[in-house]
Amino acid sequence: MNGSTVLRGAAALVAAYGAYAALEITLSHVGGVEPCPTIVGVPACIVVLIGYLAMLLAIIRPHRLTFFAGWLPVFLLAASGVAGEILSDGPICPQTETGIPKCYFSFGLSLLLGVAGYFITKPKTAL
Repeated sequence: MNGSTVLRGAAALVAAYGAYAALEITLSHVGGVEPCPTIVGVPACIVVLIGYLAMLLAIIRPHRLTFFAGWLPVFLLAASGVAGEILSDGPICPQTETGIPKCYFSFGLSLLLGVAGYFITKPKTAL
């Protein structure tokens, strides 16, 4: 097993976990239990779910445009959520049971996936 296979497998697990977490938040939002912020009327949790699924698909079948089309909204939403949490008086992002904003986790996952995705979808150069 070479390094790129390990990286692809690890990135797929991280993207799958991100998609699972976003699905849980989306289902809570739809059920009226845990609201997530909306952007132009679209719940951010749905945008994040679609983004993680696009990244997962692009990791399984490497495609640079698909990966970064999924990654960019996830990263920007997580970064803006983290900034909002730091700069505002009240909670902006859905929180864990211990009170940690979930956008912190999404921000960390998106940073890891952004680096991994760069290498996974990087065009191979001929020597």
